[in-house]
Amino acid sequence: MLPASFGHITFDTEICMLPGVIKVTMSRCRSSVKEQPEPVDVVDLHGYRRDRAVNKITFFLSRIMGEYNLNDSDGKDNRPSGVWVKIITGSGSHSPNGPQLREAVRELLEKREMDFRMCRGNGAFLVRVGSGIELYENPSLTDTKITFLINDRPVSQSWQPSSPNQWDREKQRRRSVTWEDEVTPAEAATMDQTQGGSRELERNLMATDRHHLNEEEGRRKEDTEQEAHEFDQAMQDDVKLGSAGVRSFSEEEQLREAIKKSLVENKSQSKINAEEEERRQYLIALKESQEATEANKNQVDEDEALKKLMEHSLREYQFIESKEKQEEKEFELALALSNEDKSMSSEAYEEMVQRVMAESLDFQKQIQETEKEENRLLLEALNI
Repeated sequence: MLPASFGHITFDTEICMLPGVIKVTMSRCRSSVKEQPEPVDVVDLHGYRRDRAVNKITFFLSRIMGEYNLNDSDGKDNRPSGVWVKIITGSGSHSPNGPQLREAVRELLEKREMDFRMCRGNGAFLVRVGSGIELYENPSLTDTKITFLINDRPVSQSWQPSSPNQWDREKQRRRSVTWEDEVTPAEAATMDQTQGGSRELERNLMATDRHHLNEEEGRRKEDTEQEAHEFDQAMQDDVKLGSAGVRSFSEEEQLREAIKKSLVENKSQSKINAEEEERRQYLIALKESQEATEANKNQVDEDEALKKLMEHSLREYQFIESKEKQEEKEFELALALSNEDKSMSSEAYEEMVQRVMAESLDFQKQIQETEKEENRLLLEALNI
């Protein structure tokens, strides 16, 4: 009896004594290849860059280990054991640079010494999560001292840890880069371009602000220097005038200037009052004319209304004429006072000033009385 094989099935053949007859008996069926394990989870790395793919795998494996609380165990009878996951990378046939992502994943798995298999089509890996070792970042340097310790561990003992504990998994999870899973390479390029534009805009704004600040500082410095120069020049001029004895006016000249200024202001105020009085009289006349027109309808004599209007106009003319005469008189007195000789005695000067002030007060009282009388007549005319 000779063994024969067909595909992955092994047979035992028995040649009988009869010519042309072969007796075939199946003694056993044995699989020549390993059974494919069933993955518990799948991660697809299509569209990821090299660094992001490595970070994604690290985070993914740490999560699966935490969920299943894995312990490393070897398979028995050549059968798969433990928890398996599937990492899809693509075969790289459509990439002009070849399967770069697939090779990066392969290097990571080999570096971590994990059990993995290549799937059909070379576009994915089956990885046993509980195998291999954990990779950590180097701790920051705190001292340059080197300490030598004696290694008492037997050489035959394996240095590979059986399984990372919960603290190691949490530490690895914290150190993994937390990228958003939904970000594509196009979105990553857009974000990089946006950040570059923002940095360029910020640099331009800082340069513009710095330029404006320099200009403002220069203008402020020029204004300060100009003010200091003007102040120094004014001080020098004051010193020169004080030394020459021609700087201030006497008290008589100051009083004379004050009286002239007061007379001019009174004249301006008198003109304003006269204009207001003229407008008021015009309104009174218009009101009386309207009342006279209405009274005519009620058999009131029109001549009486016209007479009242003429009387008001005459009083207004007399009032304005008296004001103008008084203002001319005050102005003449002011001119005479300004042209008066400085050698006059102080008593005569005080008497003249008091006389002018008394006349001015009398004129103001007369104006007030006239205004009161006009208001009274207006109220009587309007029957208020």
